Amino acid sequence: MYNTIPKSGLIQEGFGERWFREMLLQQYALKAARTDLRSISDMIYKSLGGKKIQKQQFDRSESLKILNSLLSSGKLVLKDDKHGQ
Repeated sequence: MYNTIPKSGLIQEGFGERWFREMLLQQYALKAARTDLRSISDMIYKSLGGKKIQKQQFDRSESLKILNSLLSSGKLVLKDDKHGQ
């Protein structure tokens, strides 16, 4: 990625700069890996002629409420594989 940037040679590159740049690029990669890219994929899909994707969104608390109600009503039973239950 960084190799595509033209360098003038006016200022020589030192060890510290290379070391810092490698750490910076690693942090960029980690940040990109944690970023939700659904909006970008939706834009690409839509630009290619696809219809807008409708998603049902639940936040974590709503998901936990649904799970707890299913467990308390007996509609969902969790099995413990360690004890054979």
